[in-house]
Amino acid sequence: MKDKPLFLDFFKFIIRPTYLDKKQNKHFLLKIWNTLRLWALGLILALFFGFITEKLMRLVNYDVTDHAIVNLLQQQSVLLVLFLAVILAPIIEELTFRMIYRYSPFRLSFSIVFVFLTIFELIISSLKLNIFEKFNALLGLNDYLQILGPYLILFKAGIFLIMIVGFGLALGFIIKFYIDQNKIISFFKKYFFVLFYAFIIFFGLMHLVNFSNILKYWYLAPVFIIPQLVIALFLGYARIKYGLIYSIMLHAVYNGVTLLPFFLFSNILEQEFIEKLLMGGDLEEFQISQVINYDKLAIGLVIIGVMLLFVLIFIMAVLHYILELFFYSKR
Repeated sequence: MKDKPLFLDFFKFIIRPTYLDKKQNKHFLLKIWNTLRLWALGLILALFFGFITEKLMRLVNYDVTDHAIVNLLQQQSVLLVLFLAVILAPIIEELTFRMIYRYSPFRLSFSIVFVFLTIFELIISSLKLNIFEKFNALLGLNDYLQILGPYLILFKAGIFLIMIVGFGLALGFIIKFYIDQNKIISFFKKYFFVLFYAFIIFFGLMHLVNFSNILKYWYLAPVFIIPQLVIALFLGYARIKYGLIYSIMLHAVYNGVTLLPFFLFSNILEQEFIEKLLMGGDLEEFQISQVINYDKLAIGLVIIGVMLLFVLIFIMAVLHYILELFFYSKR
């Protein structure tokens, strides 16, 4: 019996998520291609809901450029932003929000540790407690840490990693040797629907910190995170069906492709023109020499090449969906 079309299997899964003990036994190249197809479909839906979200933001006079990612792009180097968005964030977020979807004592323990640290970070960030800075000041480390400059965030990530490994291993051994494994597996199977959507909602809520003025517009908070909720469905499906590495890959591709236009504009357009463009000002006063940054044109051409590659992948994925549906309907 042939498999169902990918998008039909996806929608069936998100309507009734089912716990799977093992991932699908498919060739890794097919898994990679299906992951890219999930990206294409997820991008369509995320852009659709993102467009609606942006219109609602503008309707209530919310500054759409006041976003953590936009600020990061303006303040940090392109390489650092790429590392954070395409490598570090997908790994940490998938370990936090998707690893738990398939049980083992250490997957559960590390998920608990990741979730705890995420909540802790959200609390101290929201309350602006600056615990890390105060601790450094107490030990007299601030002067030494200043030399790290923009890479201080990587140092913090290293500290978190050490904490995660230590607590994760300790908790994993406790779960493995002191708790009935059959009861835990039965719990996962019985309440997987709740578990699946609880972590999707948590994933979306975590991204509210990207909006600096969210408390003023708290009533629109669910609308702001709709694109993240949508892509979380695809990440969850990829994790369950193919494995954690493929949900990390999907997450990395989604983040990277989403940021490519920003990288393009920041590299081939002059800063003054970008600011005018974002503010909706008059662009007719600019001459071509005031618009294009010729010193970074080579980097811009590379980015354009990467964008064209993903455009091609997107078109092939859409055609695959169409052909798949056509032949499935002929059965």
